[in-house]
Amino acid sequence: MNQLIKKKVSEVSKKKKKGFTLIELIIVIAIIAILAAIAIPQFGAARKKADTSADVANAKIIATAVATAVANGDASPESSDTFKKYIDGGNVPKTRDGKDFEVTYDDTDGVKISADKTQVYPESSGSKDSTGSKDSTGSDS
Repeated sequence: MNQLIKKKVSEVSKKKKKGFTLIELIIVIAIIAILAAIAIPQFGAARKKADTSADVANAKIIATAVATAVANGDASPESSDTFKKYIDGGNVPKTRDGKDFEVTYDDTDGVKISADKTQVYPESSGSKDSTGSKDSTGSDS
């Protein structure tokens, strides 16, 4: 009988060692939750920055097409019907939100491109653009 009790105690103690305790699982879940709370805002900021960069790149494509239209003497370079023939594939890019860019052109300021009433091109950092038009500081590139 004594051996039977020892055998049962031995089986119970072996079963107890097979898995994780509830406390260990709760600690792991808490650590994962903390890491997720840190990572999710960073992911949102990175996505917003990527969307802005994509809009600027698309605006540069349109600006190059408008500058080409002006160089070729087209009558209304800011019309999408005019400059889309200078874009590879003929498709005018849209913003990451799926909206159209607003294009304005005049001889003194050059090409300006906006999305949702926010100027996207030329960038406000004062960098030179690829079309040879003026940068945001007003100097020739």
